[in-house]
Amino acid sequence: LAVWLLSSFLKTRRLTDLFLGAVCIGGAMLAKGPLGLFIPGVAIGTHLLLRAEWKKIFDPTWLIVIPVVALVLAPMCYGLYTQFDLHPEKEVYGLKGPSGLGFYFWTQSFGRITGESNWSNNTPWYFFLMTMLWDLQPWLILFIPAFFNRIKNLFSFRSSANNNAEWISLGGLVISFIALSFSGYKLPHYIFPVFPFAFVIIASWLMQYAASLPRWLEWLQLAIIHILLFASGLVLFGVFPGVHIWLPFIGIMLYALMWWWRFNAADAVDKWLLPSLTGILIFQLTLGLVFYPQLLSYQSTSQAGKYIEQQKLERVYWYRKYGFALDYYSGRVIPEATDASLDTLSSGSIIFVAPDALPDIPPHKIIKEFDDFKVTKLNATFLMPSRRGEKVKKMYLVRLE
Repeated sequence: LAVWLLSSFLKTRRLTDLFLGAVCIGGAMLAKGPLGLFIPGVAIGTHLLLRAEWKKIFDPTWLIVIPVVALVLAPMCYGLYTQFDLHPEKEVYGLKGPSGLGFYFWTQSFGRITGESNWSNNTPWYFFLMTMLWDLQPWLILFIPAFFNRIKNLFSFRSSANNNAEWISLGGLVISFIALSFSGYKLPHYIFPVFPFAFVIIASWLMQYAASLPRWLEWLQLAIIHILLFASGLVLFGVFPGVHIWLPFIGIMLYALMWWWRFNAADAVDKWLLPSLTGILIFQLTLGLVFYPQLLSYQSTSQAGKYIEQQKLERVYWYRKYGFALDYYSGRVIPEATDASLDTLSSGSIIFVAPDALPDIPPHKIIKEFDDFKVTKLNATFLMPSRRGEKVKKMYLVRLE
């Protein structure tokens, strides 16, 4: 939103677009820290630099962004300052007296590049490249030629009389991608903010060359779509059968509509887009309505948290088994029961505990059991309903007597 509004400001000079773009930058910073400013900045900045629009770069109107962003961030900054900077006695992540403002504006983002942040998961420099190879499917087959076509245009436009090219998407993608790849701590979703730039590049290329694309590329795209459809059928009838039995009928209708459109659409772009959108829609409906809800029913910490919140349980502790989902879904911070404190807990206290730790718990009664599986580490055995029990363990909520 910020990039779109700022690009609109470049064309129309409407101050409303600049103001709303600054508000969106502030919102992005609330969600992703300084990256919320960095990514729109490099996207717009690259565009202006490559087009040598120096007057726009040094336009003092840009200064409006600073107070607007500051106003959006003010409540959060106040909270960080009062919670951390005013309390140097606090210890967080092993750091004594960390600055909340310093962490937010520098350490959590740029500190991962400079080494000032102690967060590191030893991911290689090409981690996000591998992530994009997976997450851009089935559009990857279009992104590769579209990206290299944009690079080719970069080296040719300077010698051309036509200087109307758009470089926001290329700068926002490439520079942000490189900067994020230098981070010492990477997770797959960290790269998602640059994906919209990739899709703008794909769309631009597709609008120009869809009518002349090679036949093999078209069939390859259809093959990828059918792989997604096959995976959807595997989930619906093999992995978690019998859930939302109406969903396969919707999938069949969409599939029939896809082929009808393909044979009847006069526009070459539509012949590319509609089949892809159909495959993606069926696959995402399957993931969102069946696969992930069913999978997360085996995440014991989230299920226990929901139960704690629904039953309004009090004096709840965890013992030797913890997950952030336990706090999140229960709507509170669940404290730990240590070996030393177990005997001091009063009768009626509730403890979230694994089976192997039950012998260490004082006299108790099991009030609820939960299926437990590390859902981020799927394997073939778990995905087979007949053998799922081999991988699923149990977790318990017990009440002390």
